[in-house]
Amino acid sequence: MKHRKLHRAFWVFAFGVLAVFAARTFIGDVYWVTSPSMEPTIQSGELVFVRYDRRRPLRNELVVFRREGEAVVKRVAGLGGESLRISDGDLYVDGRPAGWLGERPQPIVCIAPAADTLRELFHASDPSAWQAERPGLWLLDARGASALSTERMLALRPDIHDDHLSPTGEVVAGDEQVGDLVFECTVEPRAATGSFHVQLVEQGDVFDFALVLAPDDPAVVRIARAQFAQFEDGVSFDRPETIPWELLVQSDHIEWGAGGIRLRFANVDNELRATVAGEVVAIQRYEKNSKYPSEDGERGLSIGPRIRLGGDGCLVALSAVSVARDLHYTDRDKVATNGAKLTLSPDELFVLGDNSAKSRDSREWGALPVSEVIGRAAWVVWPPEALRALR
Repeated sequence: MKHRKLHRAFWVFAFGVLAVFAARTFIGDVYWVTSPSMEPTIQSGELVFVRYDRRRPLRNELVVFRREGEAVVKRVAGLGGESLRISDGDLYVDGRPAGWLGERPQPIVCIAPAADTLRELFHASDPSAWQAERPGLWLLDARGASALSTERMLALRPDIHDDHLSPTGEVVAGDEQVGDLVFECTVEPRAATGSFHVQLVEQGDVFDFALVLAPDDPAVVRIARAQFAQFEDGVSFDRPETIPWELLVQSDHIEWGAGGIRLRFANVDNELRATVAGEVVAIQRYEKNSKYPSEDGERGLSIGPRIRLGGDGCLVALSAVSVARDLHYTDRDKVATNGAKLTLSPDELFVLGDNSAKSRDSREWGALPVSEVIGRAAWVVWPPEALRALR
């Protein structure tokens, strides 16, 4: 009997070893991530399951390969035959922003919804149009006087850098100013009048997203653009009626019932997108940003508050405000940066880290042969509380 049990245990152990060997040979394996180059997508110190896959990678997939003896995870940014360059934080593929070729990776949240988000991070010189109705819910009453002058608009205090949130929700500060922003909030119209505005600033442009309300008509969203370089004497955001807005696009009619509705206004990869209750209602692309005019010439940086909130004749309640940013690629190193272009051969990839300022990738060592790709980063499997699928 004892001999039979030992015999059975031996075969169970042998089959177990064989199963592990087969899995690691034909299915996948696990690797430690030891650098912050992919944060916040993958944190340094996490254990990632890599699924073996020899098919040709797609753009934005997380591929794994070996470099200097270590397994490395990066995101596919460029495919075989494409011409690439990085400019002002964006990747251009064959002369067009990468986002125009398909869906971009999810924006990186840098200001999360919280009860005190507006109070802590936004301010107005004249806050008379704003009232904290309760923690996390602010009332904007712009029925009597326009709240679109800079004094009365809520302005975001900090600039937006390549920040991200840690797994526990703290802000991990970055150093590079980013241009592409996404603003979200829940809006509850208390009266069907006027318009609620969110203004996003990038370089020398101000993009105005307006939710326009009317008593007898369905709401619409309008997106307009103003350029600082076109401002003349007497034109000022303190006098909103003087600003030369260019209407870019207007949505179809938007219907909704009582209660709040989620708004998402984004300026990513030279594409303006308005989303209402999860449905895209307006899209407009533009070729490039204008530069901010200054005494020493045009500047590529964004100056002043990057986000402003206001209204004209409206009464709305605001809650659950969050701010996110797009992936921002720095001009460090020499490949496809600082005006240089790189054209890939049919069997090459261009790979980048999500945490661009702290990533060694194709900007430094050039194209990656497709043949060197081991597989796809599929899951974070350790620590247990971080278990998640990777998109």
